Amino acid sequence: MATLRANLNLQSAVFRHAIRLAALIALGNILERGFYWHRSYWLPLTIVLVLKPEFTTTFSRGLLRIGGTIVGLFLATALFRFLPDTVTVQLILIFVFTLLLRWVGPQTTGFSRWRSALSSFF
Repeated sequence: MATLRANLNLQSAVFRHAIRLAALIALGNILERGFYWHRSYWLPLTIVLVLKPEFTTTFSRGLLRIGGTIVGLFLATALFRFLPDTVTVQLILIFVFTLLLRWVGPQTTGFSRWRSALSSFF
């Protein structure tokens, strides 16, 4: 309880981060509901994944997310273009990308690699 009381003021970095996170998630939800974007649940999810208490971490994760999404887009485009569209190939790809997600998941330092695999998977 003492830790909670100590962090309930504007001098606490944790409290300021919590306010920033809550405000941006609310704004993301307002935007997603206002514009009716297809699969708009990614907006608040991106806010949660990218926003960190320090600016440099937030900025670098944002850049990694953009880069990983672009790499995933190119990878998915290449896979759709050059591989036959059969159920067997799709099952193999699901298996491979599931293993890839597990191997370079967010618990490792490979955030952009994880984002690339995730973009290709979906």
